[in-house]
Amino acid sequence: MRRRTSLSVAALIVMLVGSLVAVAAGRPPSPQEETHGLTEAEAASLWSRDNDSGYVTNAAFERRSNDSRSAGEQLANASDITFRRPPDTAARWTRADHRDATPGDVNVSVYPPHATLTDGRYIRDAHATLFAITPSTTAHRTPGETTEYVAPNGTVRGLVDYRIVVPSAESANNTTVDYTLASSRIESVRLETGDGTTLARTDGTALPAINYTLIDDVDSLVLVATIRAEFRVDQPRTDRNGRHPSNETAEDPTIATTPETRTVSETVTVRDRRAIEPYTPEVALVRGRRPEGDRLLAAFHSAPWLGLRFGTEGDRQVRGVWRFYTARDVRWDTLERSNRTGTREIESPALPVAVHAYPSRLGPRSEPTGRTPRITAVWGRDRRSPAASLPDTVSVDVVEREYTASYGLAVRTVLAHDEAVEAVGIVRGVDVPIDETGPTRQLRRSDLTVEVVDQDDTGATLRIALTDAPTGEPIALRRSEAPFEIPSTATREGYVAVAGERVRTNVSGVATVTVSEPGVYTVEYVPGSWVAHHPAYVGTSATARWHPLATPAGWLRLFGRTLQWALPFALAVYAGRRLGRLFRFGEVGP
Repeated sequence: MRRRTSLSVAALIVMLVGSLVAVAAGRPPSPQEETHGLTEAEAASLWSRDNDSGYVTNAAFERRSNDSRSAGEQLANASDITFRRPPDTAARWTRADHRDATPGDVNVSVYPPHATLTDGRYIRDAHATLFAITPSTTAHRTPGETTEYVAPNGTVRGLVDYRIVVPSAESANNTTVDYTLASSRIESVRLETGDGTTLARTDGTALPAINYTLIDDVDSLVLVATIRAEFRVDQPRTDRNGRHPSNETAEDPTIATTPETRTVSETVTVRDRRAIEPYTPEVALVRGRRPEGDRLLAAFHSAPWLGLRFGTEGDRQVRGVWRFYTARDVRWDTLERSNRTGTREIESPALPVAVHAYPSRLGPRSEPTGRTPRITAVWGRDRRSPAASLPDTVSVDVVEREYTASYGLAVRTVLAHDEAVEAVGIVRGVDVPIDETGPTRQLRRSDLTVEVVDQDDTGATLRIALTDAPTGEPIALRRSEAPFEIPSTATREGYVAVAGERVRTNVSGVATVTVSEPGVYTVEYVPGSWVAHHPAYVGTSATARWHPLATPAGWLRLFGRTLQWALPFALAVYAGRRLGRLFRFGEVGP
């Protein structure tokens, strides 16, 4: 790691010791030490897998490093920073830090602990290990489901290394054979798919960076390297009988001899496989327009996605459940350095950083809030929270219960005809422009009437009629036979809400409801998703009032009941007064 040259010798020793402790604890480099062109705040936001329990106050930081830090660096020291969209900082850091990786020389092989090593006769500890794939995003979907989505066009970086064991001299029959290393090299590095198809190749290098374009049906990427070593073998000349010629006969042309020098070689092929999912989402669109002119858009994605972005500046968007953080690959925290005598652990000079996606507690939302576009429907599947599978040192606002992994969003907005709309992916740079010039489904107005058709002193029957406002045709609502995750046109879903109940109209567009409490009833038609129906309707409402006293019969019933309860009371009062008169005593004189 590079360190500030202005530090005193004592401070440098302290920081070197501290860096060793930090590596043992799995801590990343300080932003003051290494930024690779990122700002210090950007570099500080990379390390979501660092240990946030070791918070350092600003005063202590200034005393320790003789420097100040930004508010972003202070926040990153205390917590983990999350992002609304996949950041480019991880790829920028990884691209630069990859160049800091240092392979060994011909006698030394350097490899991460998880590398798959291959030994030949002369070539030992050979490996080709994937460093990073960019752009990519690792999505934490459930506790047991983590997928690395990679862009269809990107770069694979790796580390290839080996060491050579030169055989000792061999002696047999008074003959000594000497081996000398003539050359060793990485002949080629190529990128293959899991079935062996070559996507790209490059000349031999210990730090390959291979650009690729994915083909269909790829489930893994394989970094493959071919390593070759050649040796010169020296041995004394012999005659045809295997005898060593003397100096006197060495130049005698009548004595046949074998060559003095020959060449042997060895080739080893090493590989590293990583399971991936190509991120090539397809978007299915349904467009609509409400009678008052507002525009509707429903988009369905074939893979996890971020949401929709509106406008040339992209300042308005609707987002799904995903949010992002960046973290290093802890498998590269240390490296193994091996030679003929043994292996020792060293600090890794290069740390790959990746983008991770997780379901956020914020859930689907519009940004900025309070403005269009407005989310009107979300389709998805319920999944278990991946919180338990995230590393303990990652502190983000992940959902803690089941969440809906949305694959479809419907929005309502006031769109300009020339306004750009994009479906935004969870992998950086993979966005799908949406053509707003396609056919648009016109939503129609509905008409709802409600009237009291029968009543008595215990209740009333409301007759509800639902029709197409322009044509007067009845609108029949029926429950689907089975739940549909994806909207279906097989049935017209929806309901009429009244008095806390949900009812559905028959083929004549009529439904009846009996109510028992007097009052004003609001009847509301809640249509099914406009995406699933053609023609599609907008909702409407109507009111009905019922009270037992609203009719002459109600008044007569009230008068009868009043008499029924009041007559006994009146008779009791009358009888009491009459009895009082019969038993009244005369007045007593003085």
